[in-house]
Amino acid sequence: MPGESAGLPASPLDEMQFLTLRQAVIRRRPIRRAARVARGSAWTILIVGFSGWPALFFMPSMSGLLVVAGICGVGALEYIGAGKMHDGDPSAPRFLARNQLIFVVLIAAYCVYQMLSYSPAETASSPQMKDEMALLTGGGGDLGHSVQAMLPVLTYVFWFLVLFTSAIGQGCLAVYYFSRRKYVDLYDRETPDWVKRIVTEVES
Repeated sequence: MPGESAGLPASPLDEMQFLTLRQAVIRRRPIRRAARVARGSAWTILIVGFSGWPALFFMPSMSGLLVVAGICGVGALEYIGAGKMHDGDPSAPRFLARNQLIFVVLIAAYCVYQMLSYSPAETASSPQMKDEMALLTGGGGDLGHSVQAMLPVLTYVFWFLVLFTSAIGQGCLAVYYFSRRKYVDLYDRETPDWVKRIVTEVES
């Protein structure tokens, strides 16, 4: 063989083992992509969660604390799930999909809470709102009353849009994770353990 004639040691692997390695690399491609998506999602969620902590020092509230802690928890679980997906753990797709559904429930609960706790009378009578309305309308009474009358509708529409877009985004991500199950199962079933170890350690 060429390697032996050049004084190089012969490969300890035969052609069938090389073929097994190539097939494993091909099977892992959708799994690696899913792991990258999950890792990016985890960092995004964690950044959003941690950015909410400073606001609690200026506007402390139990609901805010629960939401920020919940977002950070979802981000941490997403990061754990990304590691599971990278390792080809068969439980990873279900773990990540369930985490996204939990995130949707958390967002939905917060949006519904905001809509139910919204009080047009309290909002309109607050000094801050009065100052903002005066600045926005230039002191125009009729225009101010018109904008003020629209505030409840705008508030409900805003929180509904947050809920709707989150449900679509996180729902699609959950479906994507769950659809990776067939690839993870195929990789786990068809790939020998020694090949899994080689591929995983080379990628690390």
